[in-house]
Amino acid sequence: MDIKDKILADIRQSLADNADAKTRETSDRFFKEGERAKVYGVSMTVVGRIAKGFWQQQVKSWPKQDIFDLCEELWNSHYFEEAVFACTFSAARHTRNEPADFQVFEHWWHDYVTNWADCATL
Repeated sequence: MDIKDKILADIRQSLADNADAKTRETSDRFFKEGERAKVYGVSMTVVGRIAKGFWQQQVKSWPKQDIFDLCEELWNSHYFEEAVFACTFSAARHTRNEPADFQVFEHWWHDYVTNWADCATL
């Protein structure tokens, strides 16, 4: 298992460990029938704290392409909380973005944003 796969597994385990049924059920209230987001059920406060911790302790020093590859995997899961991680990681390196990086962001927008929550996150 390479480092990206290890971090991805650790992120998913952290989200699963912090999920609760009440938060999962509450999230359903914010979506119309058929538009519900796929969620673990972790509060946004906790998701933000965990994502910032992973960024500071593990991901921050990675090369841009490795960060973008991890973000791609997170978006591809279609879990709202993982999309928050992807947005946190890509936003944290915003001062180092180049014009060509916007093709990646547009790809995420067109291929993964499926509801208002994803849109607000990106």
